Amino acid sequence: ISSQLHDDIGATLSGVSMYSHLTNNQMEKGEHDKAKASLNIIQQAANEMVEKLSDLVWSVNPIQDSLPMMLERLQQYGLEMCRAKNIQFKMETSAKALIVNLPAGHRYQVYLFIKEAINNAVKYSDATLLQLTIKENKQLVEISMCDNGKGFEIATTKRGNGLNNMQQRAKEMNAKFLLL
Repeated sequence: ISSQLHDDIGATLSGVSMYSHLTNNQMEKGEHDKAKASLNIIQQAANEMVEKLSDLVWSVNPIQDSLPMMLERLQQYGLEMCRAKNIQFKMETSAKALIVNLPAGHRYQVYLFIKEAINNAVKYSDATLLQLTIKENKQLVEISMCDNGKGFEIATTKRGNGLNNMQQRAKEMNAKFLLL
């Protein structure tokens, strides 16, 4: 949690502070168009922080301390994100997966991992269907996401923060991350 606060929210707040000073200077110089652009950046950063903080607070709330509660939140997120681009979102969860004991720290990492996967698919796939499947396999939780979109070449696609973050989260949980 401390690294999440420091890395994500702290870095974003530093950017907001920097852009606030910049906007003030732009206003003093009468550069209103530049100031407006800076204010838009501040607004986007603040919205990101609100979302990240909401996820973090949700994840440490003892009432939310279960895999079914996490999956319910992810289903709502998936439905909302997909609706924006007219993508059908389906989520299948096996009964056995719901009883696997997933430590709270891993649950939060899984939540952010799946959220990033949904976000990437919605933004880049041009799909009409996104399918999230969670099942139990030999006392492990197996998560797969697939879509009917255009796909991408793993070797030639520039790996942005999203894929790198997903890879790092998987590594921290000693999980396998496969892109097929």
